[in-house]
Amino acid sequence: MSAIEEERQKAALAERARKRGLQPWQLEMVETVDDATVRSLVSDFRGGPSQPSSIAGAPAVQHKKQGGSGWNDPLPLSNPPGVNLADRLMDQQDQIDRIRRKRMLKGLPPDAA
Repeated sequence: MSAIEEERQKAALAERARKRGLQPWQLEMVETVDDATVRSLVSDFRGGPSQPSSIAGAPAVQHKKQGGSGWNDPLPLSNPPGVNLADRLMDQQDQIDRIRRKRMLKGLPPDAA
């Protein structure tokens, strides 16, 4: 469809919507979904949202309730996994940067072989 045809269709939709007292997007929705589908959706949800269902049965494992206030023992603080690797990478880059800086202060090119 060309841009001109698309604009003509939009203009025709806007005109039909204006005649019915609707916004173009409202008329587009009315024309897209038929009344039977909307009635079916309304009747499906008239009683409220349906309960979730599943083919699988209820879980067989029952969690043992523990008495108490509901507080758990705090987990010990530690670094997330991978921090030690990131530290090693940064230490290596720091060493490379120091070597380059020393070469530059001596008046040598920073990356000479």
